[in-house]
Amino acid sequence: MTWISEKFKIKTNYSNYYKFEHYEQYGLMVMLLFMFRKDFESLHLWQKSISFDNFPRNYETLMLQYVYILKYHNSKTNKISYKNQYLEGAKNFYPSFFNEVYLNNYFKS
Repeated sequence: MTWISEKFKIKTNYSNYYKFEHYEQYGLMVMLLFMFRKDFESLHLWQKSISFDNFPRNYETLMLQYVYILKYHNSKTNKISYKNQYLEGAKNFYPSFFNEVYLNNYFKS
C-alpha cells in the first residue's frame, strides 16, 4: 500500500477512468488509497457516489473482498458483519491469501 500511495502522491485529479464498467473498480481503488492515507473526507465523498453493485462478473468476487476490507476498517458498528462476509467470500476464493491476518493488516505498512 505504501508503494501505491507513493505513486499517487503527485496526482490530484482522481476523476479519470477508462469506461463506465471500470468506474466502480477505479472508485474502490481510490477509496482504498484514501483510507490508507486517512483522508476520510475524500473517502466519504467517494462512498456517496459508488454503489458496489456494478462490478463486471469476472471480477466481482475479487473486488467484493476489497470492498469488505474497506468497510471493515471504516465501520464503527458493523465490523463483525463485514468480517464474516469477507471470510465467507474467502472460503471459495483463495482462502490461504484472503485470511483474517490479511484483513486485519491490510492498511498497515
